[in-house]
This record gives sequence, C-alpha cells and structure tokens, in this order.
Amino acid sequence: MKTPFKLFRIFFFLFIALFIFSFCSNNQRNHTSFTIQGQFKNASGSKILLQELDLQNVKTLDSTYFDSQGKFIFSHEPADQGFYLLKLTDGRFITLLLNKGENLTISCDMKRFPREYSLAGSNGSGLLKDFYDHTSRNKEKGDSLKNILNNHQYSPDYYQLTLSFDSLFLNIWEDQKKFEKNFIDKNIKSLSTLIVLNYAFGHRPVLSEDEDFGYYFKVDSSLMKAFPLNKHVIYHHKRIEYQRQKEAKNYKTDRRQKK
Repeated sequence: MKTPFKLFRIFFFLFIALFIFSFCSNNQRNHTSFTIQGQFKNASGSKILLQELDLQNVKTLDSTYFDSQGKFIFSHEPADQGFYLLKLTDGRFITLLLNKGENLTISCDMKRFPREYSLAGSNGSGLLKDFYDHTSRNKEKGDSLKNILNNHQYSPDYYQLTLSFDSLFLNIWEDQKKFEKNFIDKNIKSLSTLIVLNYAFGHRPVLSEDEDFGYYFKVDSSLMKAFPLNKHVIYHHKRIEYQRQKEAKNYKTDRRQKK
C-alpha cells in the first residue's frame, strides 16, 4: 500500500509533466500560427473574411460573423510570412503583413473602416498601415482636385484651371514618390516594401521599373538575404532578373547598331 507521501510525489510529478506538456503545446502552437482578434463597433451579425494574397490570386482562408459585441477571431498556420486581407462582404478591406507567432489585435468603428482603425501586435502590419494612411491622404487630395475640375468642365476658364491644377497634381505625385523612397530606405528588410513597389497610385506604380530600377534592385538584394525561401521574395527576384537580362540584351543590340 502506497503511503500518503508516495501518493503526493506521484501526483506532484504528474502535475509537473502535464504543465510542461501544456506549455510546450501552447508554445509550439504560438510559433506555428498567427491570430487576429478584433472588435468593430456597429458590426454585430456582419460577416468578415480572412484572405491570403497569393502570387496570382486571392484565396479565402476563413470567414466568421461578428458576435453581439462586434468581436471576431481568426487563427492560421502560414508556411511563411505573407500578405493577408481582412475583408467585409461589401468589398472594404485592409492589407496585413503577418508572420508565425504574431497575435494581432484590431479595433475600429465599422462605419469608418478602412479609413480609420488601430492595430497592435504585428510590426509588418503596422508598417503597411503607415503606408496606406499616407497614400490615402494623397489620393483624397487628388480626388478632390478631380472633382473640382469635373464640376468646372463647362466653365469658360476650364482650360486655365487645368493648367494651374497640373502643378498641384505634380506636387501630390512628388510627395508620394518621396514618401515611398523614404519608406523603402527605412524598412529595407521588411516585406512591406514589396507592397510599396507594386502599389498603383492612379493608373501605375509611382516607382517604375524603368525610372527607379535602383529601388527595385535594392529591395531584391535585401530581401533575398533575409527571406531567400519566401515565395513573394522569389517572385520579385525573378522579375528583377528578367529586367536585368532585358536591359543587357537591349544594351548589346544598341552597341551592334552603333557599329
């Protein structure tokens, strides 16, 4: 018959074993997945989707409904760091950069989403928010100028107005270009720079492969060192290699024509 002391030792070691197992399980789960916990005002009963920005398409990973308090939660095990969308059924969305082990929290008023929201727990997503906040302000300025022009398109001074507005549009464009270059320089080791390079401000990206190839190459060199196996980085690297081969071919053609 076991003594009370021996029984105590058995229960004690069982407790320690269960504690260690539980800790290791939680620790492993936290390091292989990310979570998104949110609370939106005025969102009770609405649906929200978690989507992944793949190389050629957008994949829906999960969906859920806001509870009575406007709360929701997503959990996902990614193969690597990547880009995701939190999207409402009416098409409004925000872009996130998430990695294993991150626990993102987000809050906002659904009526103001995605213009205004706050988040914490993901450095990459925070960088993207900074980029989109600045870009949205410039787009609003540009849209405001376009609306003024549209309202005056039949005015006798419309032509003069377009001339004066050209410089205003140029100022907005130059501000966006300066901001994007500074963003890349400050965050050269972040995948968020890929979004900045490819984001279309108007009909085309502000930093073009032809005029600003140095920034494309800079991002490629940095990210290939930091994330050599990431699919987004590899895809960008292939684009850069293609562009370099194209330039080399054009250079050889030009030299032959000059001889």
